[in-house]
Amino acid sequence: MPAGRPPLPLNSHGSISRTKLADGRWRARCRYRGPDGVTKYVQRDTPAGVRDSHGKQAEDALKAALEQMVGDGGGGGRITGRTFVTEAVELYMTAEVRGHKATRTTDTYERIVKVLAPHLGQLRVNEVTARGATRILQTIATTNGQVTARHAKTVLTGAFRIAVDEGAVVRSVMRDVELRKKRTAPKKVARSLSAEELVDLLRKMKSSEAPLPPMIGAKKSYTTRTVAQFVESVDLYDPILLAAATGLRRSELLGLLWADFDKRRGELTVTGHVIRGGKTEDSASELLREEEVKTELSARTVALPEFAQAMLDRRRKEMRYVEEGTPPVIFPSAAGTLRDPDTFASQWRRVRGAIGYGWVSLHGFRKSTATVLDTAGLTSRMVADVLGHASVTMTQDQYFGRGRTHQLAATALEEAVGAHLL
Repeated sequence: MPAGRPPLPLNSHGSISRTKLADGRWRARCRYRGPDGVTKYVQRDTPAGVRDSHGKQAEDALKAALEQMVGDGGGGGRITGRTFVTEAVELYMTAEVRGHKATRTTDTYERIVKVLAPHLGQLRVNEVTARGATRILQTIATTNGQVTARHAKTVLTGAFRIAVDEGAVVRSVMRDVELRKKRTAPKKVARSLSAEELVDLLRKMKSSEAPLPPMIGAKKSYTTRTVAQFVESVDLYDPILLAAATGLRRSELLGLLWADFDKRRGELTVTGHVIRGGKTEDSASELLREEEVKTELSARTVALPEFAQAMLDRRRKEMRYVEEGTPPVIFPSAAGTLRDPDTFASQWRRVRGAIGYGWVSLHGFRKSTATVLDTAGLTSRMVADVLGHASVTMTQDQYFGRGRTHQLAATALEEAVGAHLL
């Protein structure tokens, strides 16, 4: 027996035929397969009072009806195929981002939505093709950068995932979208401080008589202060020392509370971080201490070397001013408020070159901590626990316990660094 006619794709129609009726009007007719898989005939006649010599008006009426049927995708959903893509994006933001993700992540996505809006224009969900979506993302990559384009793809993927769930489309076009990776020069291998360099850096921060470099963009090209005077005035030494002793991220460092420091056990627990977020159309972003941390293992307890404990003991006795309503952080700003991680980073950048360590970023202290611990013989799993990394390798994640406090790490740092700071 010959094979039957192949079924139409869901939410689609077959070829349209025209038939002239006895009263002079025309009838346009075709097969239509709905989202439930059932195929039926759909027809429309020439609208009353409309002149239709060859049946075009009847076919136009049928096409308008089919467009509505295909767009509805079965109806009943929050969105249909005729919904603007920008509306689907807003639905995704409400359902999966706002109130569900960290403040900084939400702010990033809000910025991406604004970048996407002019590219999406009045496009409807059932009008977007893989080629069209790819073109939009490549344009964003060119004008806004590859990272922004990747975020935009994430947002569109989420929007079309909801469109599929709502029955507006059968398959997400984003499954066929690939961003071409921009060719870049090989990354330079990140350099870390040795224990000897770390000791030298900390000593120079406290004693350097080198002139303080001017701020970038400042009107004055000179200053009478030395590096050591600046370090003391902006309270830079202590947080840098603790960063070297613990490998904490700068946002974690500035989010530390006095309650996180266990003097008896000589341990520090990471319970939150400082971010800039909460920006709205009516207000600028503000500094927030967020209780959430970057990964599950970022909420960790770190054993402190003795030199870090001594510094914290001294600071607690000094009782630096913290403004009412501000969490009792260990490293507040000069005004007693939360300290801005970006300002902290710029303060470090201002002095690092003058003491001979222009290549060391704040994040470089994390790598330096890891290098000191690795040189001391700690396993990679132990180092990952100290740094709060989510994964070392799949095998270690599956077969070894994680998230423990390693006293050996504090001992290694004390022997490598603390003993030489006296």
